[in-house]
Parts: sequence; C-alpha cells; structure tokens
Amino acid sequence: KEAEEREELMKRRVEAESTARRTQALLQRAGIPPRFKDCTLANYVAENEGQKNALSKARWFVDTIKDRVSEGTGMIFTGQAGTGKTHLSTAIANAIIPLGYSAVFITASDAMRSIKRTYDPASTMTESDAIDALVAPSLLILDEIGMQNRTDHDKQLMFEIINKRYERVKPTIL
Repeated sequence: KEAEEREELMKRRVEAESTARRTQALLQRAGIPPRFKDCTLANYVAENEGQKNALSKARWFVDTIKDRVSEGTGMIFTGQAGTGKTHLSTAIANAIIPLGYSAVFITASDAMRSIKRTYDPASTMTESDAIDALVAPSLLILDEIGMQNRTDHDKQLMFEIINKRYERVKPTIL
C-alpha cells in the first residue's frame, strides 16, 4: 500500500511538472508584452459601467472557455485609449493558458508585418505559413485593430486571417 501511494504521488508530481512546462511554453509563445504579462481579471480596475460590463464579459469568456473554443465565439472590445482593452484581452489569455489552451497576442500592425516579411526572397516562410501561424492558436487576440494603415492588401490579409479562424471555429478577440 505504501509503495502504491509513493507511486501515485510520483505520478502526480510528474504530471504537475509536465503541466507547468507546457504552460510556460504556451506563455512564452503567446507574445504577451512584458507590460501585460501579469494582467489578470482580478487586478483589472473597472471604474465605470462600461468597464464593469467588459470585465463581466471577460469573466464569462474565461468561465466558459471550453464552449467558446468549441463554438468559435469571439469578442470585440471597443473604447477609448486607456480603458483597459489590452489588459482584459491579455488577462483572458493568461487565464486560459494554464488550462491548456494556446493563445497568441499580436497587434494588427505586427500581424501584417509578420506576413509581409515572407515577401523577402530570403524568407523561409511563405505568406500562407505566416497566416496559418495566426490561425493555429486556440485563441488569437488582435490588438489595435484599425490603428494601422489599411491598404487594400492589408484589409484582404486581415479578412483572410479572421475568416479562416471563423471557418475553423476558432475564437478571436479584437
């Protein structure tokens, strides 16, 4: 009996270490800027009704993440600069990554740059590879959408990313 208990304890320890390594790897790949790496829903300060409503929706999103991922339900945060849209978005990512979901945070401008870098003849990635990298995660957070210069080509690329995620039933936060 004692040997079985030690074996079970060792098994749980190995599983916990494996989960911790996976979570750390997912957090590193998430692209969350250092300023937002410690953002949580608990440390978000909601000062007005709009912010309280946004926080409530963010909590709902996290609390029902399994459904959000299976249904491909996304969110759109709107508001003036400094109201906490990025805080809430990264808090959602920080909350779901330990649950085993992948998340990528990227500004719309950086997303466009990551795709356009593939146009360099020395690039080993294709445009499709770069788009697929944005389609792949369980959750994609596109920050500062609409702030970049929007050429027709940029609009087409953004549509392709969002549409592919929609077709593949993957949630996106804008």
